[in-house]
Amino acid sequence: MSYTRLAAPVLLVSLLVPSAFAHMNSFSYAEIEVGAEKIDYELRVDVLTLVELFQMDRNGDWVIDDDEVTQTWQMLFYYLKNKIKVLCGGRQLPLDLRSVKYSKEPQPHVRINMRFTCPTSDEECVMFCNVSEETDPFHRSISLVKIGDEEYQFVFTNQNYLTVPAAMREAAASGTVSSATEQEEGN
Repeated sequence: MSYTRLAAPVLLVSLLVPSAFAHMNSFSYAEIEVGAEKIDYELRVDVLTLVELFQMDRNGDWVIDDDEVTQTWQMLFYYLKNKIKVLCGGRQLPLDLRSVKYSKEPQPHVRINMRFTCPTSDEECVMFCNVSEETDPFHRSISLVKIGDEEYQFVFTNQNYLTVPAAMREAAASGTVSSATEQEEGN
């Protein structure tokens, strides 16, 4: 069998289904700090994702400037409000979009700072992050979660969410998270 006969079907399929190979592995990165009464959430999203979602690069120069960030602020807020959610006691917590900044290093990205305010610390919180699901159903948000003195790594996907027990939130305020973790595991 010649390689030409084998390569022809593979080439044909790859030409007919270009979306299967385009932009398959998109990532965002987050640092999340969970406190008793607030959750600070910093999301870093690459420029390519934002251009796909919002046409954020209005003048087409592949550089996001302050004017372009300002022009898309409301769209970005509405989008994030629907894609990043924190539920506490079954209620969705309000999102406060604190700042949006463009950075060139280490690669072009936008850094988005948000805060969710929790009325009480005696209920568990559930966090969802479905950013970029419109352009990539396999998007992953690689996150560093800080609760008190403890740090955890977590990967949000469209089907994977994070639950923070009430005991850990209360312990975050007093700095005794490791004992709260042991208590949760013992139950």
